[in-house]
Amino acid sequence: MQFFKVKTVEETWALIDERIPAIGETEVRELAEALHYIVASPITAKENVPSFDRSTVDGYAVRAKDTYGSSESMPGFLQVVGEVKMGEVPAVEVIQGTAVYVPTGGMLPKGSDSVMMVEHCEDVDSLLNTYKQTAPGENVIRAGEDIREGEILLNRGTKLRPQELGALASLGVTHVNVYKKLKVGYL
Repeated sequence: MQFFKVKTVEETWALIDERIPAIGETEVRELAEALHYIVASPITAKENVPSFDRSTVDGYAVRAKDTYGSSESMPGFLQVVGEVKMGEVPAVEVIQGTAVYVPTGGMLPKGSDSVMMVEHCEDVDSLLNTYKQTAPGENVIRAGEDIREGEILLNRGTKLRPQELGALASLGVTHVNVYKKLKVGYL
């Protein structure tokens, strides 16, 4: 009864590994043409993402300890000393008792450790009334928080899906080393 002599899953995989050689040929493809290909060598991040500390909200970059004790009934007061525009490096520094306006995604000025949302404060002629306290790191994404320089972003054997291509594009990668796809024909 040969019919009932079947191989286990493990035996079948061992036969496949033994008889069918692994794909070894690689090619370099443009990122836009690499969807569903398999990465042939590990890809390491060459820079931090984000590359600078940035705000996650529209608000004011502050030192968290300058806001401690602030509430609706007992607001704190900070002097607004400037504004950061998108894509620009802050020209001012946050020191004790000061705040700097920062848009969502804007670079944090030196000296700040948190961002107070505009909903929790009020700018009255460059005097910022704070109605809530912030904690260090609140509403902030630190440099390298998403991806750290030197970190292996994708290992060999990773299938390139849209999310992997997006991560590579965020690092400025334009070409990737992948395994060539099999060409199969039927007779």
